[in-house]
Amino acid sequence: MTPESPIESTPKGSGIARKILFLIVALIVIAALILLALPMARDVGGILIYSIFGIPRQEEPRAEITLEPLTSRLITVNDTFTVAFNVKTSRPINLIAGTLHVPADVVEYDSFDSENSIINLWIRDPSRTERPDEVKFAGGIQRDGGQGGFTGEGRVVAVTVKPVKAGLGYIKVADATVLAHDGKGTEFPVGRPAIAFLVRNPGEASPDLNGDGDVGIGDVGILLFHFAGNAEGRYDLNGDGRTDIADVQLLWSYASQLH
Repeated sequence: MTPESPIESTPKGSGIARKILFLIVALIVIAALILLALPMARDVGGILIYSIFGIPRQEEPRAEITLEPLTSRLITVNDTFTVAFNVKTSRPINLIAGTLHVPADVVEYDSFDSENSIINLWIRDPSRTERPDEVKFAGGIQRDGGQGGFTGEGRVVAVTVKPVKAGLGYIKVADATVLAHDGKGTEFPVGRPAIAFLVRNPGEASPDLNGDGDVGIGDVGILLFHFAGNAEGRYDLNGDGRTDIADVQLLWSYASQLH
């Protein structure tokens, strides 16, 4: 009889282990790709992929636009409200353009101050458009004889508005463009912030009960302390001669709208 040829056998354990390892790696890659597709988890997915495969990360260029109140957010119809349009960036930029909106039935534009602006080449000075609620501006930034842009934090323009009646006012960035100083015109992703302020009629009780120039939860706590029918004018916010739940509700609505 012819002896049977010996058959080489691969240990079953090692084959299963390789399959399990492959499956784990595949699941990690799939999960990371899903995370990359989600804006809120993009950074988490990126960390997984870059860590597993050793790919160097390239940070997405970013800039931040903020609206900074330069006066109190509680004003009367005889006052004005001023806000600064600022930009912050860790990479050089050379162009900023923006569009601002306000509620035309509550406030109107009063003046624009670009004296301390980081922009030194105005393409369009801050000015109203044909719409009474809209302002546009655009300008370039040149440093070191055109060799450098702007890096850091600085003011672009200060905008002052004047109330025309009592109510909730706001200034919001309707549109904004910030370009990198890279010779490619790369656009930085930026947000569109807004800031609210409260306009009162002269003589009305101020909702700023703690005197910090704002209306918040602390003021609500102070009003609740002076609740129980106290008719003192300072806490009678709606002017009905008493301090009750209606005043608390009014103050809460102010705080909610301003924050």
